Amino acid sequence: QNNVERWNQTKHNSHLPPECPTFPIAKAERLGALGNHIATYANHISLQWQYGYQVYLSQIISTSMDSLFSNVSFPSIIVIEDKCNMSYSRKANDQVEWRSFLDRKNASCMENMNVTNVNKETFLHDCVREHVDTLHVCIKTNHNKPDWPLCGPHMPELQKYHLQIKEDLKT
Repeated sequence: QNNVERWNQTKHNSHLPPECPTFPIAKAERLGALGNHIATYANHISLQWQYGYQVYLSQIISTSMDSLFSNVSFPSIIVIEDKCNMSYSRKANDQVEWRSFLDRKNASCMENMNVTNVNKETFLHDCVREHVDTLHVCIKTNHNKPDWPLCGPHMPELQKYHLQIKEDLKT
């Protein structure tokens, strides 16, 4: 049984309805105008790919992205937030600071485990859990533009799988 399975079976989650996430989520919250929504969307997808978060979109970002892109596949937080009593890490307010924190924890974890890569499926539980109040994040301030060190390496995949403009908007 790995750390994620043990985490999923702890008392921490026993009071939640079965549809509530037992894995760390990253809520993409509304910041600014449409360009800022797109950047927030790309940053959060990159958080998922890089660190193992599950992305949920605020209702406003979900609506914005659905009106613009043909391939939005992330659920809206509205389906779980109220019934699951979600709380978010107080440390994860600023995109760049949080990504830098995760980068440092990744480097430290690789050194401590004497490995060249940490499994992204267990990274948050193995390397971050003991340093935060909760693994769920809702980054709201100070960086509603692309976090290039995070999303830059993922840009070809972001464009291919998540940033496809709807056909009727291309003309």
